[in-house]
Amino acid sequence: MPRVIAFFVAFLCLLNLLAQQDSLRTYRIQEVYVSGSLDPSGKRSATPLQRLDGAMLSSINSLLVSDATRFFSGAVIKDYGGIGGMKTLSVRSMGAQHTAVSYDGVTLSDAQTGQIDLGRFALNSIEVLQLTIGDGNDIFQPARQYASSGMLSMQSKRPFFQNGERVHGDASMQVGSFGLMHPHLNLAVRLHPNWSATVSTEYLKSEGNYPFELEGEDSVSTQVRRKHNAVENKRIELGLWSQWQGWKWDSKWYHFDSSKELPGAVILYNSSSEQYLWDKQEFVQMHLQSPALGRMDFKTSLKYNDADQRYLNNQYLGASGKEEVQYAQQEVYASLVGRYRLHPKLHVSLAHDEVYQTMQSTLQGFAEPKRRSGYTHAAVKLMQDRFLATAGVLLTQVDEAATYAQAAQDLSRWSPSLSTSWQLFPQQNLFLRAFYKASFRMPSFNDLYYTNSGNRNLKPEDSKQWNVGLTVEQPLKGVLSVFSAQVDVFHNRIRDKIMAIPTKNVFVWSMVNLGSVDIKGLDATLHVDAAPGKHRIGLTWTHSYQRALDQTRADDAVYNNQIAYAPRIYGSGRMDWHLGSWSLDYTLLYSGHRYVTGHNLEENRLPGYVDQGLGLEHAFDLKKATLRLKGELLNMNHASYEIVRNFPMPGRSFRLMCTYQW
Repeated sequence: MPRVIAFFVAFLCLLNLLAQQDSLRTYRIQEVYVSGSLDPSGKRSATPLQRLDGAMLSSINSLLVSDATRFFSGAVIKDYGGIGGMKTLSVRSMGAQHTAVSYDGVTLSDAQTGQIDLGRFALNSIEVLQLTIGDGNDIFQPARQYASSGMLSMQSKRPFFQNGERVHGDASMQVGSFGLMHPHLNLAVRLHPNWSATVSTEYLKSEGNYPFELEGEDSVSTQVRRKHNAVENKRIELGLWSQWQGWKWDSKWYHFDSSKELPGAVILYNSSSEQYLWDKQEFVQMHLQSPALGRMDFKTSLKYNDADQRYLNNQYLGASGKEEVQYAQQEVYASLVGRYRLHPKLHVSLAHDEVYQTMQSTLQGFAEPKRRSGYTHAAVKLMQDRFLATAGVLLTQVDEAATYAQAAQDLSRWSPSLSTSWQLFPQQNLFLRAFYKASFRMPSFNDLYYTNSGNRNLKPEDSKQWNVGLTVEQPLKGVLSVFSAQVDVFHNRIRDKIMAIPTKNVFVWSMVNLGSVDIKGLDATLHVDAAPGKHRIGLTWTHSYQRALDQTRADDAVYNNQIAYAPRIYGSGRMDWHLGSWSLDYTLLYSGHRYVTGHNLEENRLPGYVDQGLGLEHAFDLKKATLRLKGELLNMNHASYEIVRNFPMPGRSFRLMCTYQW
């Protein structure tokens, strides 16, 4: 690793020397601040890119990030029901562990399970939500962000001041069915022409006792209420931001505290549970980005994260009568990225990230693992008038250690990627794109070290992605103002999939590399904007089709069966209508049937569903502020369905929100 760092430093020094030898004179002019989005539709992107921001986020009747993410094509949320239920994202059936989640440019992590619970993030403080499949077009990113098959990026609201203002913000109160209460505050203060501070805080509480249909004998259904499903979340963020002479610096302190009652699976009319979960997470992070130093620029990031979790089960059948376990994780992260412009249309970059993770637990005999991961990524980007191409290679080096057990083997792996986009006809926004990407996911600490089931000899899951797609965006005349579409055909393969199998009895399981999954499918997104008279209407439709087949062993009963919880068809529809200060939003989510195991039998079948929502909002313009009132009707058709078997989703409900912006 010292060789990698020395090489990186030498690379930056060489680029700086080349920049100093530039024969062109440079002059510094007064700074100009521009606010806006670059190609938010993703039509020029060489890999599938979808984005929700601004008015789009407020028009999809969503409370949590997981609610909004369901409207991305190719995204499936595994939801255990209610606000407090765990919610994870799988892109194109590759699994939640293959989808990275970043917050303000730094990848979130959970070394214990390898997946992020999106139910922990409310939308009130989110400015942009973006899903990228593959590497994307940006080669000026931390190396760790190229390590996964896809990336969900969350960007919090950033301070922006105009017309000499010094303070602005928004405060909201949201109430709803099942005891929902959700106050929230965002505040931005200009401390100095080059310095500003932000505060974001929220409190969320829900009893979670929603009604659902329980099917009994002779297919007779009765309506009952969910039990033991209360949740209480508290979050606060403090940010400090600065810009001077082209340099950009920001830092953030984040604190999250959660208390949940864990509902049991509804089996044989019994839904009682005495399980509880307490989560606490705190991190500090900072970013520094340079201006253009000749032909070169760089940015660096630092982060320290501390997470604690406590689990209590008062229904434990052992001699103690209860089960109580505590977990603690720590992570230290550092990143340095350099970019050099060989030519206005040819850029190269080199990035290196270092991550150190540890985990402790009160479990008897726990190994207390430690992991150091080094990511080094080199990339080149070519930009022509009608052609765009990026190529990169990621070197991942992982060193394992454990205090009280034998550690897993160290790992070193190269992962290449290539993506292209070509404008088929001049002056026409019709683009052909294609990409290939190799990646892998490391076994989690649970996979490797969990008592009685961990396997130190596990290999990582290898994945390969191929994608070919078309994108079009066409301005129109008359009532229809814009038409855009994206259609992608993809093929994914996962080898050495990690699976749990029973060993000496059904109560003792072990993690092994058995799986092989072949995934073929199609994602499509259509969007139309219309402006009849004073009305503004937006229509969006997403549709996904996939065959995610288990191809582990030809002699197995599940060979060529659809893998568990992967629907063949699913998608969404959105409509937003605006007239003056009024707006009306309609949303629709649909999914075909799924199977709860790899055995595609009728008894393992979960039926499909359609979930519809409606929202109505009115804005009042005050002297120097805006007051917004919104009402939402959720699951208005009162659909009875489950995303995870025996964990029913809420029936019809409502939310009311009042927001004051100044």
